Amino acid sequence: MKNAFGHAWKQCSSLLSPSRRSRRLHQHPYARVPLLLVSGVGRSGTTALRNSLGAHGLIDATGTENNIINDVIQAAFDNCTIPSRKNAMRTPQHDYDRNFHNLLLNLLWPVPRRRRPRTLLAYSAIRPSWAVYLCQVFPEARIVYIVRNGIEVVASRMQYHSFKEFEFRQQCETWCLSYDVARWGEDSQDFKLVRHESLLDATHAEALFTDIFEWVGLPSDRQCLETLFSRQFHPTSCPDESHHSSQDLATRKERWRFWTDEQRTTFAEQCGEAMDYFGYPIPWRKRASV
Repeated sequence: MKNAFGHAWKQCSSLLSPSRRSRRLHQHPYARVPLLLVSGVGRSGTTALRNSLGAHGLIDATGTENNIINDVIQAAFDNCTIPSRKNAMRTPQHDYDRNFHNLLLNLLWPVPRRRRPRTLLAYSAIRPSWAVYLCQVFPEARIVYIVRNGIEVVASRMQYHSFKEFEFRQQCETWCLSYDVARWGEDSQDFKLVRHESLLDATHAEALFTDIFEWVGLPSDRQCLETLFSRQFHPTSCPDESHHSSQDLATRKERWRFWTDEQRTTFAEQCGEAMDYFGYPIPWRKRASV
């Protein structure tokens, strides 16, 4: 037992040694594979889009949805931009970025494929404050951001188990993050905004997937479209809503009818500007002005 411990400590000590050889970064096999990041506010269709794009034969997708990229990149960004932290850095910026790039690859793709994929795909929430830095850490990254009618998103979040504990106003504020990200992405060639409505019809969905894959340099793959229409992803239903309506995605924009007058007022105040930006009407506001 003592010998085993001594051997393990010797190995650990060699990793911590300040020698030039030990400081070399072990490069992940996917180090040069471009990243396609799917993002959007929860209940906007992120799972459907991520699963569909990830079904492409030349893509290695994580197969899960979490915010590890958000958490790691946010910490890395703060540490290299806040003056007091930046001054304390002991690693050149290029090496610093490469270390975080490698860290995320190891966390998200711990078991790479034998045959290297053409593109990697992962999901994470993003913020404009550090999105540019993400593209610095992943120089060939592309961001596909999905947006959905705010009425549908807020109504769905109010019923979904992961978000239902939040107050109505908080749900509205969360959806408005889409507005901030979309405005940031207007001037970026590495950003593509897609609409949830495009996923409801096979013709539009096929055109969307073709556009995305041309953008990232991949051929189309029919499996993506088949995956999209194979099932619904995490459907919700409102109290007193009929089964037919709860299953029909095209009627979700009518869920404001289940809201109180106070909730409608809050939504219009919080989300009115963002709804106008995306071209989504607020039905009761229009009726009130007639």
